[in-house]
Amino acid sequence: MIDLGRYGFALTGPVGAAGAQFLLSLVLLRILDPDSFGRFALLLVIAQFSWGIWSALFCAPLPRLLSEAGSSVREAAVPGILLANLAGVVLALPTFSVMAYLVNEPLGAALAYAVFVSVSLLRWFARALAYAHGEQGKVVMSDLLYALILIGGTAWLAVAPDALEVQAYALLAMSVIVALAPFGMSYLPQRSAGSMFSRLKAYGLIWNDYTRWSLMGVGASELTANAHTYLVAFLIGPAAYAPIAATALLIRPVSVATNALIELERARMARLSGPDRRVKTVAMLRFFRLIIVLIVVTTAALSAALLCYDPRLLYPAAYAPSLLALGTALWIATIAVRVLPFPESALLQSLGAFRPLAMTGIWSALLSCVAVAAILAVAPPIWSIAGVFLGQALGAVLIWREARRWISGIGAP
Repeated sequence: MIDLGRYGFALTGPVGAAGAQFLLSLVLLRILDPDSFGRFALLLVIAQFSWGIWSALFCAPLPRLLSEAGSSVREAAVPGILLANLAGVVLALPTFSVMAYLVNEPLGAALAYAVFVSVSLLRWFARALAYAHGEQGKVVMSDLLYALILIGGTAWLAVAPDALEVQAYALLAMSVIVALAPFGMSYLPQRSAGSMFSRLKAYGLIWNDYTRWSLMGVGASELTANAHTYLVAFLIGPAAYAPIAATALLIRPVSVATNALIELERARMARLSGPDRRVKTVAMLRFFRLIIVLIVVTTAALSAALLCYDPRLLYPAAYAPSLLALGTALWIATIAVRVLPFPESALLQSLGAFRPLAMTGIWSALLSCVAVAAILAVAPPIWSIAGVFLGQALGAVLIWREARRWISGIGAP
């Protein structure tokens, strides 16, 4: 019951934020043409990819470092992470402005999008830092603030005449700025931590052991999960990607909920110690997977009920029911094989096993890219999701195999 209460509390904020973002996507799906919605969905995928990069660069090492109380590496590296994170946020603003402009977003929309991504990177790091310190309440409060602002703004967009992408990006930016409030200034570097040069140099202490492999793993995971996004959007066009993005809306809650839980469990696993550590680890893995299965099964059942009853409750007439049913079925299968190994992935990250995770991601990414490209050559774009399924399935098998080896070494002399 304690685990269920903790999981429920951990999911309160992310589920609220996911629901708010789902409503925004649903409103935009109805008021934007397929080309505009395809651009919005593509840029949202790129934003989520940036969060993964930030997790690899600055967030993933935090639980491991902060669990090493009094270590020289911790005392030197943590101030460097704080400063490097802030410097990266500053550089992100022009980078994402140009990126949005290059996919034909108007200048105002591109700037609003860049502000949203940059501030969300800052909040992403603040969330990870709060989790690493065991301050789960701050994370939940931040997520709820984000959800409340976004829901209120989405309600206005739904009735506003001639709403465009720029209003959506501005709303996202405002929501994430307000959501920083619960963290105070904890994510900012302290003046007393040494000179700027020495702190940035200290960040290099964790690069070889953690960050470079974690970053490689994130890049490989992105190619595995979203090879179809980039190939379809850039080779065929945003309009062709729109049905794929539209059907992906139904499985978005699975990703949000499981990503929130993996953050929570990664920090908890890093703090485990004592002679019964292996027993506790195995129990956590089993319970985590049970929750994941329940989330996937519930999402699949609700999606099937919606499509069987009336898909027009969610989707406009531009999207054929047969296409929606096929896309949803492919997405449910794909998200299932993606999230089922999340418990072992969290464990490997908590143990600092970023290199084997990266190598696992590389093999699954190669299969995903090749499979998607081959499918696009002979089948409609919606079938490209099957190529992602193949890559995720291979990744799941490799993660399970690697985790068994590490679990056998926990608590061994």
